[in-house]
Amino acid sequence: MHRTLPVDCPPEVISEIFFHALPDDPRQPISIDAVPILLTRVCKQWRTIALSSPRLWNEFSISDTRAWSDESIESFCNVVDAWLPLSGALPISCHLVPQDPRSFSRLLDILCRHAHRWKSVMIEGVMGHVFPSLSVVSFRFLESLDLNSDFDAESCIYGLLACVRSAAPRLRSMVIYWQPTFIELALPWPNLTHLVVESPIFDCYPVFDMAQILANAGQCRNLILLGVHIWSCSQWICPTFRITIPRLRELGLTVPNSLILDSTLRALILPELQILELCAGRSVQAPLLHTALVDLFSPCASSIISMDLIRVDVPDEELMHVLENLPNLTSLSLSRTGSAAVIFTSLVLQFSGSGHLISGQNTRLEKLQVGRDVLDMLDRRLLGIPDDSSKPLADAIESRWRLPPNAVDGDGKPVSRLSSIYLHPSHWDEMQTASPDVYARIAACCSEGLTLNFH
Repeated sequence: MHRTLPVDCPPEVISEIFFHALPDDPRQPISIDAVPILLTRVCKQWRTIALSSPRLWNEFSISDTRAWSDESIESFCNVVDAWLPLSGALPISCHLVPQDPRSFSRLLDILCRHAHRWKSVMIEGVMGHVFPSLSVVSFRFLESLDLNSDFDAESCIYGLLACVRSAAPRLRSMVIYWQPTFIELALPWPNLTHLVVESPIFDCYPVFDMAQILANAGQCRNLILLGVHIWSCSQWICPTFRITIPRLRELGLTVPNSLILDSTLRALILPELQILELCAGRSVQAPLLHTALVDLFSPCASSIISMDLIRVDVPDEELMHVLENLPNLTSLSLSRTGSAAVIFTSLVLQFSGSGHLISGQNTRLEKLQVGRDVLDMLDRRLLGIPDDSSKPLADAIESRWRLPPNAVDGDGKPVSRLSSIYLHPSHWDEMQTASPDVYARIAACCSEGLTLNFH
């Protein structure tokens, strides 16, 4: 280690340079090779300055340790324990990701000793862990809490949320794996701007009270994002009322079946909605979901810019008409059963010689994502039902990529050019074999600059 810098600079200047040397992602993984630690090895002066610069140490992530030896885990826990105090009195932001039972409990305990300084915390842990009791802590800096972890029902997580209710005045964003008892908590609903409620994929709840969730969300007058992702439950309490969330811009719903999705959509009035993501299982008795979508969009059709539908059971003809009434839609993602040929045909744009739109809809569309339902694909193959959507898809892509100069819609507004498409890899491979001409047309657009992504 050198004694001093080759050039004499004021410590505050060096500290500022160190801060700007941090990775672009501020939540750097804690390790012996992390930038702040490397800076301490250059010379004694740098070491002194780095260790006395709290901004270098208050944002970090704690990595998974499953592949590590017991000795490495012990050493790593000691590094983490020494790292956190170096941030001084600053609020800390942390992403705790270990899935390793050997380290998770100790790392969580270390993090919880600094809970009074939490600002933004994401915890992805192992199932059944008991969360430390924090009932006496004041979370005066806490703005974002993401408990993306299936903590044991007997853990202290209920106590943590009860404390958050009364001791986190700045809390604005919350993501939680749901426990039925949480509905009893009067969480700081009025202050939230982001709320996501999730369940583990393989968990089946005895009861999920969507009515109460929406009633609570309705108290969030500043709520911008709401997500409810519950995969399975024995009994679902549906809302029987309508609720307005005046500033909500993004809604994501994952529910067990279409009947639940229908009742939830019909309960919501969202005048500023911009982004909608829906996923639902099939129902024996399919509801008229397209009418629920029409009702949902009636106050916000012009503000919708993105829609993602996963296994949402809406007939193609009806979905085509729903899309037709979303004039500013820029992103569309469809992962559905059946063929989408009718929808793709409606997206084909035709222009006059002067570039004026003759037919076609959704002229602001820039991103198109086409997913596949694997089970439905197998069913259709076994029944000998051909996939007739490839050619209309190519027609839509080609017409939106190769726009005529000065292309305008019926109102004289410029038509947006398609910038990217997303396809399932199996779809692309199958297209190459079954429809080589269609494959060649899409590939030609991609060679001209259209972005093709796989998902």
